[in-house]
Amino acid sequence: MSNVAGRTEDQQQPLVYYESSYRSIGDEVFIEAFENATLSFDQWTHRAHLRMAWIYLQSEGSPEKAYVRVKEGIKNYTKTNIERVKHRYNETITIFFLRLIHLALDADRAMGIAPYSAANEDAFAEFLGRYPFLEDGRMMYGYYSKDVLHGDEAVEKWVEPDKQALPNSVEELLKGRTK
Repeated sequence: MSNVAGRTEDQQQPLVYYESSYRSIGDEVFIEAFENATLSFDQWTHRAHLRMAWIYLQSEGSPEKAYVRVKEGIKNYTKTNIERVKHRYNETITIFFLRLIHLALDADRAMGIAPYSAANEDAFAEFLGRYPFLEDGRMMYGYYSKDVLHGDEAVEKWVEPDKQALPNSVEELLKGRTK
């Protein structure tokens, strides 16, 4: 059953809990905890990955610089928490979501939505409210077969999708999802 912003009731419940459990610490403290690998592993969810990438894509000045910070950060965090990690780092999945977040940030700019501001502690939640598809961790399977996405090559380096090309805009992505 679909509800607010295209989210199911199941997706809304964790949103309330998760938002209250980490948002109050602020983005600077969140990033510091992530970079120092002191962020609780229980809070290192798909949404936390998105938040970290969203912050870096806005603070680093270029997607390339943000990518380096994201990759290094995830690898450091994973190394520190290796005993709890269930899935190894996957280069293709990381870049896939970075590209989607970047498309969403481009769409925000095109709509005249101001870039992130520390003064707006709800900015990330509002961003996800505009682009709820980012929270769909299974979305990548519309672009990749499981064999390709989880193969050794995709784990080690970027691999182009084998099912359909990545969209060039949020509008293109949304059109593809309604077909």
